Amino acid sequence: MKKYLLTAVALLICVCMNAQKIAVFPVEDYSAPAREGFMEGESVNLIIFDARSLPQKSKIECSPEEVIESLSSIIMKAYPSANINVLPSSQYYKNAADSLITIRIAINAYQAGFSNALNGTVGSIGGALSFGLSTDGKWHGVTGYNVIIDDKRGGEPKRYTDSMSAEEAHSNTMGFTTAKKCLTASFMQATDKMLVFIDSSLLQ
Repeated sequence: MKKYLLTAVALLICVCMNAQKIAVFPVEDYSAPAREGFMEGESVNLIIFDARSLPQKSKIECSPEEVIESLSSIIMKAYPSANINVLPSSQYYKNAADSLITIRIAINAYQAGFSNALNGTVGSIGGALSFGLSTDGKWHGVTGYNVIIDDKRGGEPKRYTDSMSAEEAHSNTMGFTTAKKCLTASFMQATDKMLVFIDSSLLQ
């Protein structure tokens, strides 16, 4: 009886996976080390744009706005000494303002799925991201950003651009619990890379 029950559960998981091959979960509580004193008193415009293309039949547990809000909060806490003004996504393609710093972040990836399902869901703003996706039946959590920093605080304007990404893969042992674990790990890794890029670009 126990054997049949386990088989039924496994079949149910497979049906769910086929119906919802892409999953997005709320950003887990994550706080990067605070850069106390860095960019102290500087005015910074922060604009985050969601460039993902997610299919309708996905397990979506948070909206693009919620992902943007969570990422904005992480950045503001990482740079507590700066005066960060979060602008709406509609400002992403407008010219950077004079006399301050503008940081634009395109979220090209923040989703979990099997490799064949992830293809075509990753945004390409700033260039296509490359993930080492395998076809071995594992969940893959992927997060990727393209970052543009315009520094117009005085003198010659400076622009810094880079893309960063991270991937975490685990065997599908716990269904969506495994998917969430992969996505959280990739988010933390990619976000750390992004903050290091901001540090290195603006550190004087």
